[in-house]
Amino acid sequence: MKKVICDFEVYPYHIDFIGHVSNIVYIQWMEIARCKLLEEIGLPVHRIAEQGFVPVLVRTEIDYKQPLYLGET
Repeated sequence: MKKVICDFEVYPYHIDFIGHVSNIVYIQWMEIARCKLLEEIGLPVHRIAEQGFVPVLVRTEIDYKQPLYLGET
């Protein structure tokens, strides 16, 4: 399986009312990684769409290991 490494920095707009990265941000980061993975294997999203296919994400599951805070990567 192809592996893509993405480094993301935590910015103030990623933080929720508890003070750590909001759960929706992790989903956004996963979407970015998914697009990068498709590019890496030669199937960028725009090219897939041109061929009449649209990748559909059916389920998302996250096992949180530890919270991320402002300024962390």
